Amino acid sequence: MGLPAGGTASDPILVGRDPFRAGRDPILLAITALAALLLLGRLGDRVLWQDEAETGLLAKSILRSGLPIASDGKNVVSQEAGKEFGKDFLWRWSPWAQFYLAAGSIGLLGPTPFAARLPFAILGLCCVPALYLLSRRLSGSTAAARLSALFLTLSVPFLLHARQARWYAAAYLLLIVLLLALQGMARGARRAPAWFAAAGTLLFYTNYFVALGALLALCAAAPALRLGRPFLFRLAAALLAVALLCAPGVVFFGLLARRGPLDLRLALGLFVFYLGAYLTFLLPLPMLFVAIFAAAPATGREPEADMGRWMTFLLLFSLGDILYLSFAPWGLFRYMSVLLPPAMILLALGVRFIQLRSRAAGLVVILFLIFTNIFHLTPLGFAQTLGTLSADSFPGPGPAGSPLLGYLYERTHRFEDPEAALCGALNRLARPGDVALVTYGDLPLQFCSPLVVAGGMQGRELPDKPDWIVVRRFFVSADPGKDLDVTRFIQAHIDPAAYEPVDLGVADTMLGNDPDPTYHLFRPPVDAPPLVLMHRKQE
Repeated sequence: MGLPAGGTASDPILVGRDPFRAGRDPILLAITALAALLLLGRLGDRVLWQDEAETGLLAKSILRSGLPIASDGKNVVSQEAGKEFGKDFLWRWSPWAQFYLAAGSIGLLGPTPFAARLPFAILGLCCVPALYLLSRRLSGSTAAARLSALFLTLSVPFLLHARQARWYAAAYLLLIVLLLALQGMARGARRAPAWFAAAGTLLFYTNYFVALGALLALCAAAPALRLGRPFLFRLAAALLAVALLCAPGVVFFGLLARRGPLDLRLALGLFVFYLGAYLTFLLPLPMLFVAIFAAAPATGREPEADMGRWMTFLLLFSLGDILYLSFAPWGLFRYMSVLLPPAMILLALGVRFIQLRSRAAGLVVILFLIFTNIFHLTPLGFAQTLGTLSADSFPGPGPAGSPLLGYLYERTHRFEDPEAALCGALNRLARPGDVALVTYGDLPLQFCSPLVVAGGMQGRELPDKPDWIVVRRFFVSADPGKDLDVTRFIQAHIDPAAYEPVDLGVADTMLGNDPDPTYHLFRPPVDAPPLVLMHRKQE
């Protein structure tokens, strides 16, 4: 087991100069250029969807007041029926790093989707060379490092999430830095604990839920490295520094008061969901078996033994984070997507394991992994188990397809989101001071129009004579004060005869530019019902 003997001291794949450190690996430069094209191309084409608009609106608030205040005196930013803030409307629901990143870009470039997304896409681009360096240091293999960077660059879940005006790309990069610092502590680098503390703290203030899972999983997996007490003492000291630096955030965001009741049945269902999603969209099950086999170190070959320990660590780290996520109150792919960087390293090392036995087989595997989802669907996706379903299996009607070709199609064709059509129509037709009542998608309308926008997930008192009404064909939540309640209010209190429809000529698709594979569409559906805007008749 492990890499063959020909891949050790005599093979420049595993030893020799580090081309990243020398700054002259042409393959890495080409991969990074490709990543820049895929991440930055047509970045502002699609409007901000609900979650991104939350970031954009709070960024605008920062530009006005210096703080993320969830009200401008006319509209309120909320997706949790007002739980995100108190009477002062100061945002306390999630960390502020993403809002300040977007604010800096919007302040320089204006309030556009491109500006809101640009800093996050740049951070996503930085992930590619950073992952190359991490993979090179963990495996000692330049070829594996290049494959890791390439697989990340061509991972459609990575591309979709890193282009969002949300915390995702920042979290990916900080996790890579955290793992680089861990590897530095393993080899005794003096500044590594400080880098670990800085990355862990910044990750907490980017997304505390993701940070806690990553740090707990890291602690659980660290003994697999078998590096002795000095390493464990350095790790404990760095973790203590992270805890001290994050303590004010724990208090400010009220994390200790957010614990819910433990539901083991729900946790089991979520574990199946997250594991299915991991083995479908991150590390395909066939390649997981190859990675496990490759992780078994060969006795007496130190480069392989060291690589095997790190592969085992990454596997246990990923499993630990999935277990942690299983005890959350919801199953959302975005939280597990932080495991993309370590999954790409494991994928690359599994492919390298195959390559060193048969170059032809290795090439076939690489082509299948990049251009199809056949391996990803085997077997769980074909069985359509929990967590494995995709909204769009481009280009065919069945589950098998090519996510990369779907992504390229989306980048080269216009996709008019319902929110974009609504923004255009209301900016043309509405008068200053008009009130719009929408069941979902209120935040994009707040971002792109000067109207008073009620409804959505705000949990506020609803107007019974709005100037404009939009009832979406779906609801996102049945919780009190959210969009299902808005739909019921419209049905009970609004006279449809007092309104006339405005045909927008666009389909009412769900959740707009949501990057989750379960919801993301590369092309408009042909069978979706039309989106209808209702305008109150003149009295």
